[in-house]
Amino acid sequence: MAENQAEYLVTMQPVEGSLFAQSLLLKRAECRRAGLGNDSTGLYPPHVSVTGFFKATEQQVNQLLSIVGAEFADAIRRARAGHISLEDGQFVKVKQLLTTNGGHVILDIAAPAMSDFAASLAAKAARIGAHVRPKAVRHMSIAAGRHDQELHEIAKIHQDLDMGECGWNLVVSRLLYRSDVESLQRDGKTHEFCDVLRLPIPRTSDVGWEAIYEPSNQDEYIVPPWKELHQTPFAHGEGQAVYAD
Repeated sequence: MAENQAEYLVTMQPVEGSLFAQSLLLKRAECRRAGLGNDSTGLYPPHVSVTGFFKATEQQVNQLLSIVGAEFADAIRRARAGHISLEDGQFVKVKQLLTTNGGHVILDIAAPAMSDFAASLAAKAARIGAHVRPKAVRHMSIAAGRHDQELHEIAKIHQDLDMGECGWNLVVSRLLYRSDVESLQRDGKTHEFCDVLRLPIPRTSDVGWEAIYEPSNQDEYIVPPWKELHQTPFAHGEGQAVYAD
């Protein structure tokens, strides 16, 4: 019998509790209070997609965790060595708020090392039979599928978003429950994820980061609930990120 597969996702997420993370959640709550409703972006915690959803067995995902650590460390080293050009010397730079003709409000993001990492991860994942679709890692979706008036109002609410430099994590998550916009609107039900791995993305001024990615230390960054097979889904919160038992 074939081994069961689960769905996974790799994202970049602002460090919980940072001014940027708090500002994003507060603005999301402000949009709801303004009667602007929900769309597909509200199904997720604030994030930048590094991959699309992909399926993997438990054996494959354990191999993938090692691949993630190795390829992430390699991308960081190459950026530090000047082989990947960073904007303003930052590994992740939040640039500006934009609206699109397709009804989206996005934050323009520059993270070339993470884009390089995504491509390398996908190539290595294919060798173990996992189909991982890399993303360009160039934006964070704030709103999607909105008409012009909603775009204007959402952009106006976010115009004073605190976009200062903040810390980021690279996060590998397992999907526990898939929701939809109708359930989000009716019951506040988001997708539920169990975080498997969180790796801090260094800033150029960081020192000592290499030790994080040594095989003897990487287990420290596997999220404890995953080790204990304890589900800790992301739950919909009013202005804050909630991980609920």
